[in-house]
Amino acid sequence: MLAAIVLGGALLVAGLTWGPHLLRERIATYAADSIGREVSVGRIEVSPFSGRFVLSDLSIASLEPGKPMLSARTATVDVDPWAYLRGIVVVNGVKVDTPAIRIVRTSPARFDFSDVVERFSNRPASQRKVVWRVGHIALEDGSLAFDDRVVRKLTTLSAIRLAIVGLTNGEADAGRPVTLDASLALNGRPVAMEASATPFAQPPLASGRFRLDALPVADLLPYLTLPPDVRPTSGAIGLDLRAAWTPSGTSEGPLRLEGRIALETPGIVDATRGERASARSIVATLAPSYPLGGMVHVTELTVASPVFALGRAADGSPVWPSRAAVTASGPAAATATTTASGPAGSARVARASPEASRSDAAPAPAPAPAPAPAAAASASASASASAAAAAAAARAASGHTG
Repeated sequence: MLAAIVLGGALLVAGLTWGPHLLRERIATYAADSIGREVSVGRIEVSPFSGRFVLSDLSIASLEPGKPMLSARTATVDVDPWAYLRGIVVVNGVKVDTPAIRIVRTSPARFDFSDVVERFSNRPASQRKVVWRVGHIALEDGSLAFDDRVVRKLTTLSAIRLAIVGLTNGEADAGRPVTLDASLALNGRPVAMEASATPFAQPPLASGRFRLDALPVADLLPYLTLPPDVRPTSGAIGLDLRAAWTPSGTSEGPLRLEGRIALETPGIVDATRGERASARSIVATLAPSYPLGGMVHVTELTVASPVFALGRAADGSPVWPSRAAVTASGPAAATATTTASGPAGSARVARASPEASRSDAAPAPAPAPAPAPAAAASASASASASAAAAAAAARAASGHTG
C-alpha cells in the first residue's frame, strides 16, 4: 500500500516534468523493480492539474511466459495534487476496468506470487509515516482464475464488481468504518458480500454478510477427506451468514457466525455405487456461534425426505459405512477433527425436524447354510439393527454434546 501511495505522488510530479511517454516507461520500470516481475503499460494519459491519470493495457507477467498474473484494460486514478504538497496523499478515486487475475498454487503452502510477497516482507520498514486517504476504489467486470495444481482443480470468479469506500490510515479517522460491497460468480454461482470494518482502530473491528447460491458439492470434494465408501454424488450448498470479528481475548474466540446453511438434494453412494443416503434438503439455522472457540449452536435442523440404506452383516459389523473404509480414510482426518473441536468445544442442536423419513435395511452377505429358524432370526436382527440405528440418529440430532 505504501509503495502505491508513493507511486501516486511520483505520478503527480513526473506528469509535470517528463510528459506521458517518458512517464509510461518510468512507471513500468519502477513497478518491475519493486515486485521483481515484468510490467508493461500500453498508454498513459496525464492531467496533472486536475490530478487524473489513466493507464491503459496494464500487464504484470507471471512465472509462465504468455500467461500474465494480472492484466487490466484501464486503470483511472484521481488524486488531490494540492494535498500532496502538504505531505498527505489523497486519492479521490481509483477505478480498474476489466481486471483479470491468475493465481497458481504450486505446492501446499506456496503460490506463484509467493516470491513477490517475500520480496516486500524482506524490505526494512519505513521510519516515516505517510498519511494517506483513498476515497473510493472500484473494480468493474473483473475475473480471477485459481489454478490449484496440488488437487488439480480450477476455480473461477467472474463478473466481479467491488467497491471500497473510506480507506485511510489517519489517526483522526481510525474509528470511521470502511465499507465493502461486492458481487461475483463463483464457478457460475452468485455470491454477494457486504462488510464494514475499522482496520486501523485498536482493536480492529469488522462485520458483514455473505451469501452464496447453490454451489455444487462437487466443487468442494477435492478439498475434503472422506472414507472410500462415502461418495457424494449430488447436492448444492447455499449460505446466508452474518459474521462479526471482535477481538475479546475470551475462550469464545473473535469470530461470531449466525445465519442459515442449506444443502439441497444431497446424495451419497458407497464404494460399489450403491445408494446409501439422500434427502430433498438439509437446512441448519445457526444462532450466534463461535467456530474458532469450538462453539456451534444450531437452533433448528430440518431434514426433508431423508432416505437411508442401513443394515448389519452376519458378524454384527455395519454394512455401511464399513469399519475398514473409515479406518482407510486415515488417522490424520480423525486427529484434525478432534483438534478442531478442542477440549472446550461444543455442538448443540435445539430442534431437529426429520420430515417423511425412510430407512431401508441393506442386504447383508448370506451366512453359511443354516436351518430356516436361524435364517429368520438373522433377518429379524438386521431389521432390529436398522430401527435401532434410526432411533439413535434421532436421539443424537436432538441431543447436546460437549
